[in-house]
This record gives sequence, structure tokens and C-alpha cells, in this order.
Amino acid sequence: NERFEEDTDVRTPRATFQDFYSSRYDRGHMCPAGDNKWDQQAMTESFLLTNICPQNHEMNAGSWRKVEELTRRMARRVGKVWVVCGPIYSTEAHGTIGKGGVCVPDAFFKALAICVDGEYHTVGFLMDNTPQTRSAHSYAVSVDSVEAILGRDLFPMLPEEAEDHYDWSLWR
Repeated sequence: NERFEEDTDVRTPRATFQDFYSSRYDRGHMCPAGDNKWDQQAMTESFLLTNICPQNHEMNAGSWRKVEELTRRMARRVGKVWVVCGPIYSTEAHGTIGKGGVCVPDAFFKALAICVDGEYHTVGFLMDNTPQTRSAHSYAVSVDSVEAILGRDLFPMLPEEAEDHYDWSLWR
């Protein structure tokens, strides 16, 4: 039975459990607890509020969960998946929750990379922070598309041609 905790390594003001109470948002993991079963400390740290963002419940329990499950299946199949994910704040006027003013993301991204037979493959996902329960495939985009929104190179060590498209047949 894991508990969400403040990350005391972050100076105040910082997110608190009370910020999420009655907020109508889930405490959405960026690195899912299910990916940390290999180590009790990693599992415990996945519940620190620095790993949590306010997520719409239907999205968190629906589409976001489906992408998390796809990532775990791929890790079992190929052995290793590199994952970069996080919130997207596309407007200056995003909402906040709680007395601490925790910012509510407008959307989320997840970018995945694998190496199969010496060749790199990537896929990105973009999801608005709204009620969504469609398949993971319906949110799939190239990693280049995600990077264009973020203004960052998510996998700087990979060849650019691995990021400009995705082959869904590798990921399903």
C-alpha cells in the first residue's frame, strides 16, 4: 500500500498531498509505479509528488494507462525501452490546484525508443489532459513532432532519421 508523499529534497513551496485533495484531478505518475516493481526504493520514490502531475481521471485511467501498458509489453519483448515523458503547458493561463498552486498541464507527452537488431525505432504520444479512453495508436506521432512542440531533442544520441517517423507495426 503505497502513499503519495511530498519530496522533501525540493524546497518550498512544493506540491503537497492536500493540493490534490478534492481537486477533481488524479495524481498521475510520470514514471508509473508498475515500472518500479524491481526495487522497493524505486517503487516508494515513484509516489513522491515530484513524479506526479494533475491528470484528468478518464485520461489517466484510460489512454495514459494504455500507453504505460504498451511500454511495459515492449520492454518485455525487446528487453529495454528508453522513455521520456512529461507535462505540456501550451498556454500561459493554465489552471492550478490547491493552496500551493500546482499547475495543471494542458497535455502530456511520452516518447519511446528501442533498439532492435542494431536499428533504433521511436514513437511519440501526445494527449490532451481531457477525458480520453481511445487506443494508444490514436495518439501516436513521430518523436520529431513531440520535439517540435517541446523545443527539445528528447533522444540526442539517436540518429535523426529514427525520430522522423514511426512504424506502428513494431509497437503493437
